Amino acid sequence: MKLLQGKIIEGPSELKLKVSSSIYTPFLDWNYRPEKEFKVNVIDVPTGWCSGSPFVMGEKFFAGFLEWKDGEVEFDGKGQLKFKFGKGQKLYLYEGKETYSALEEYNSIIFDNFYSDKEVFFGDPDLLSSHEYCTWVEQRYSRTAGSEMGILTDKFVKNYLDRVQSMKLPPGKFTIDAGWFNSSGEGGIGDWDNDEAKFPDLAKTAEVIRSYGHVPGIWLAPALVSKSSRLYSKVKGKIQDHFKWLSPDVPGTQEEYGILPDCEIARKHYRKVLQKLFNAGYRKFKLDIFYIEKRKMLPVVKMFREIAAEIDDGIELESHLPDIFLSKYINTVRANDIWITDTKSFAFGPEHFRICRLCSPHRITNLDHIGGNGFLSEKDYVNAHIGTMFTVPGYPVVSVLPDRFGKNTVELARKLLEEYSAKRKQYLSLAYSRKPGIY
Repeated sequence: MKLLQGKIIEGPSELKLKVSSSIYTPFLDWNYRPEKEFKVNVIDVPTGWCSGSPFVMGEKFFAGFLEWKDGEVEFDGKGQLKFKFGKGQKLYLYEGKETYSALEEYNSIIFDNFYSDKEVFFGDPDLLSSHEYCTWVEQRYSRTAGSEMGILTDKFVKNYLDRVQSMKLPPGKFTIDAGWFNSSGEGGIGDWDNDEAKFPDLAKTAEVIRSYGHVPGIWLAPALVSKSSRLYSKVKGKIQDHFKWLSPDVPGTQEEYGILPDCEIARKHYRKVLQKLFNAGYRKFKLDIFYIEKRKMLPVVKMFREIAAEIDDGIELESHLPDIFLSKYINTVRANDIWITDTKSFAFGPEHFRICRLCSPHRITNLDHIGGNGFLSEKDYVNAHIGTMFTVPGYPVVSVLPDRFGKNTVELARKLLEEYSAKRKQYLSLAYSRKPGIY
């Protein structure tokens, strides 16, 4: 192909660049503008909270890897940047001031070489572009003891729906977050049996959600397999890696989970799990805890997408995976879990929106929890966070309910959702144009 901006360097190769200004490294998660030295393989960095595509930008250059293969980036913290990569890997390099034009060309090359038309756009456009309600942060605010997951019940969901209706907030998607499944023992993470004491019939729960005008959604962590699950005993011989994550039944502790292997047993199992939830009425799946190295996560999310496509191509698969290679297998990218505790952490919200648009412009962006994912945010912070969502492309997510912060916050949230609903087709068109639309 004829390149308008940059050139492509074939591996094996080693390239050194002298940079005179700060560099922008979206793949490093939380360390997007590094000042200290680092050395990483771009497919061995954690997917983390919001890790973007494997490129580096500066004031007068752009360099990004074009293949899902090993590629090393090294920075000495003083201005020396080095790229080292082997056979089969390619590096796109542009030197000049039109760095955002170079980014568009870089993305286009990957779209053309790594995606089919069906993989660029899939899902129900109306569902994808709808705003969302998610129970998670309200779970955090509502608990008086124990864990956020323990408080989630049918009664909790009904109370949430009633409050949304009483505030006259417009209907959208409604996602039941973590805590609907067995929290320990057989049937837990990996098996995904509903906790019958809290959710005796997930289909009836979905019916209740639909009766309020919402489309039901549900939370899953498909990369993890609990050692106490039935699935673990069936695939443990194929599990190569483990990951420690917060135990859902013992607050403050961590449990070691197996990372789901791509094998026929796992595929048959997850097809059954997903089909059961789909038959119960759930159309949006919030995929979470992809915090592990990208090399290990791509096979999992790829497998899940392939299973979902067998069931229905119209569902929404949403996760915090803005990397252009990983987001091939989802259709919504989440700007993940912003914690609002001070001015510095508040700034991560717009930063994550930016990462999602730069690295996955072909995807709808989920702006995640209005008011952040922390505890007891101040009203002024919540209102300011809502304010940022009027200006960025993506769908807003109500999580902690705005009636906690007073009438003005309720009215501001309602205005946001109504304005977004009126122009959401514009945001969908922006994604279909594959343009970042940076504000």
